[in-house]
Amino acid sequence: MHPIFTVSNINKSLGLKKLARAASVMMFVGMTTACATSSGPAGPAAFNEGIFVDTMANLDLAMENSGNLQFEQGDDYDRFGGDTDRVLRKYNDAETITYLFDNDIKTVIVDSFFWRNEMELGVEDFSIEVSSDGENYMPLDLAIDEDENIYDHWQQVTYTGTTEEAGNKYLRITFPISLNDTNGWAPQLGNLTVSSL
Repeated sequence: MHPIFTVSNINKSLGLKKLARAASVMMFVGMTTACATSSGPAGPAAFNEGIFVDTMANLDLAMENSGNLQFEQGDDYDRFGGDTDRVLRKYNDAETITYLFDNDIKTVIVDSFFWRNEMELGVEDFSIEVSSDGENYMPLDLAIDEDENIYDHWQQVTYTGTTEEAGNKYLRITFPISLNDTNGWAPQLGNLTVSSL
């Protein structure tokens, strides 16, 4: 069974996991990057008092991912508003992260970061979908909030979606294809917050 997380033991576990990964990181665009190799949780991700948070320090809380993902840590140049753990793609493909929860999904909030030059060209948004069976997904209607501040060419975009339909326990997040084939590292995925309330 997946452990119940509290703020105090999340902070403790993230600190240990970051230390454990420190030996296997490499430099990427001036920040620390590690490859995403996760087998997922032993069971459905658990809500704690109706809330689930994944800071994207690793993909241990996800059920599965498409495999061509990596992590970026740090924010030395204040590009990401203090978000020090993010997931990005190795290549410019529509990579996915899928979660299975122990209760129905009601609200999903996803923080992401886009390279401003692509935003000006009209890059697509992340796709955020829910499912009751893990096979047939339906997109959430999303409110999209683009931060007015640009941090060294990066802009934070927050997606918020809700569903009243009962039984949706699966969540799939899909990266958009970049308009510039060389930019597999943009956009990046930050915090995920899911509510069952």
